[in-house]
Amino acid sequence: MAFTAAYDEPKTSFSSSAFIWRATDGGTSFTAIPYNSTDFEFFPDDAVVDDALYFSVGRYSTLVAGLRFNVGTAIAATSYTLAWEYYHRTDGWTAIEDLADDTNSFATTGQNDVRFPQQWDAYTITIEGNSSCLWVRCRLSAVDTITEGGANQTDTIKYGQGKLTISGTTDEVPATFTEIYDWLVANQPHISVGMRNDNSFDFTKVGLVINSRLFTSNEIVELGPNCSSNNTSGLNSFNYVTSGYKKDDDTGYGGSTFIIYGRPNSRVFSTSISAKFYGTTLRGGKILSDTYSYPGYVTLLGDWIDCNIELAIGFPTTGSSVNNCRVVGGLLIAGSLTGTFTKINYLCTASTFMYVYYSGFTLSDFGYSFRGSTGYVFYVYQGSGSQASFDWKFLNPGTPLNSLSDSIKPMRIGTPGTKVAWSKIYTYDDSAGTFSADLSASTVPLHGDVGDIIYFSPTSAFSSATGGSPYFEIATGTNDYVYKWEYYQSGWVEVDKEWDQTLNLSQDGTWYMNVSAGSDSTTINGHTGDWIRATIVTKGTGSPESTVNQQNRCSAVNRWNLKEKYSLDLKVVDTDGTAIEAATVTATDENGVEIFSVDTAADGTIAQQETLAKLFYFEPVANPSTLISENVYTTFDLSITKAGYGNLEISGLPLGEKIDWVMKLGAGTQTIIYDSTFYDAIIY
Repeated sequence: MAFTAAYDEPKTSFSSSAFIWRATDGGTSFTAIPYNSTDFEFFPDDAVVDDALYFSVGRYSTLVAGLRFNVGTAIAATSYTLAWEYYHRTDGWTAIEDLADDTNSFATTGQNDVRFPQQWDAYTITIEGNSSCLWVRCRLSAVDTITEGGANQTDTIKYGQGKLTISGTTDEVPATFTEIYDWLVANQPHISVGMRNDNSFDFTKVGLVINSRLFTSNEIVELGPNCSSNNTSGLNSFNYVTSGYKKDDDTGYGGSTFIIYGRPNSRVFSTSISAKFYGTTLRGGKILSDTYSYPGYVTLLGDWIDCNIELAIGFPTTGSSVNNCRVVGGLLIAGSLTGTFTKINYLCTASTFMYVYYSGFTLSDFGYSFRGSTGYVFYVYQGSGSQASFDWKFLNPGTPLNSLSDSIKPMRIGTPGTKVAWSKIYTYDDSAGTFSADLSASTVPLHGDVGDIIYFSPTSAFSSATGGSPYFEIATGTNDYVYKWEYYQSGWVEVDKEWDQTLNLSQDGTWYMNVSAGSDSTTINGHTGDWIRATIVTKGTGSPESTVNQQNRCSAVNRWNLKEKYSLDLKVVDTDGTAIEAATVTATDENGVEIFSVDTAADGTIAQQETLAKLFYFEPVANPSTLISENVYTTFDLSITKAGYGNLEISGLPLGEKIDWVMKLGAGTQTIIYDSTFYDAIIY
């Protein structure tokens, strides 16, 4: 065996985000045990059935797989039984599978482990106000004449993460999954792993951390466990896996199939820049109700060539190459794309989109097909928080983007949440120095004198998921009052206006404001909470008023542009085929506006240019009442000039095509209307 293996060593100490509770009085009275405590009782000396110890390493963290104790005082009783359990999604508190208790139910003193692997389908629940996944408990299920409840000593509790780390192999002598299976059977026999037909493996009870080369071909590997939330980040790290063989930059073959059990946002599977996947399939496994899971998001780091990816993925960053892959299950773009991403074919459905977060990106030769007759390709999911302009480029698409008028639309933006009442709304009369009663359930006057103020406090802090922006249901149709909007952050700070769909409180709609970052609690008229306020700075006419509700923030209120563009490469030569240097190539759009003007290099080529065919954009400040705008461009004109040669003028070139041409300049001026006379990409 060529590799070095380590299972769950060293154990990890509990941190301040962990929870340890002792439940007494039949499991009904809870007492917190400090996470860093070394000396504490397991059970009271008069413990009864259902008294228990509860353990969690914290919300959305790595699963607990095994606990290490240092038993200083053994439990003493005529007889007793301990039940080790975890909380299962459908079955509730369930006996831990594959348990090996080296403490002998806390009867053996000294340092020993309660060993168990990762458990299937753990579920997030709340214990004493603390929500976490996974909770593990040790419950006294039977007891007769207890005289000593036992106690820990000397060391804090430590936990395992259920991971097997492989190292020490090379490209020349890699590890195999058969060797890993054999090692687990020999060294961790309490873990249920499986091997069928010499090429199918069940590793759903263990996390595999591959830190040196492993090779696999034409095998089936199941990974897990299925879990209810995104607490399995980095569970299986396939950093140095080579799956299959690379034929060329577009073709791979002989790769394995990885079946991954997990739920959305449960990152069961990760890779590094050193991973190599050729002709490989990633697939979500069947879970509850016999449906397929789409665990996410697997970030495609390394080389991915000619792969089928049937789960939710995240696009990688620097140094990765993703080429000629088929994807279904959802795509996530959450960071700046600086790797190479070509020839991606994406199967969309009505419920799986390309989720776009804050960044700009370029996708080259990206194609998609749609399963269904209606839906969206891109979903601008998150992007609020600033007025930055995001530029998203769809270069040389394998599938051109549809129009906004089509049943399958190019994109949608995040939709607002449910409207709810504000916690408090007060008006302040500046001249009288008095506040109104709470108007959160009443019509709110939007008028008054200069200096009068309207205060709004949300039901939750602005930084939380339920903190939102005011939705105004306007009773009048005009409003020429001018307001100064502020939020409280160690003093009153002017709001960064993002999207005023109400057009200054003159029509129904939502005013989305950037107040989530750094808002502070303060007290207004006896109520403590987050606050925004509108101060009248210019008195208008009439008496506008409105009922006002609170609404979750729209997730895509930034300025952004989605551009469908095509590359343009040109080489200019003379009639003998000799490259012409310093020829000027100029492109203008159908309205005569210059697109670019560049000179040829010594080899006659120009730097690659890009032409814009379609533009979808959202401009929340300048154009607040339109969610998505669309511009479509059809043709452009091209001019090539060089002193001593005739000019070449071409009109009516299509914008929706990739261009890679050789252009010949002769002595006479040529004017061409683009049509089918173009031959072999050489213009005479």
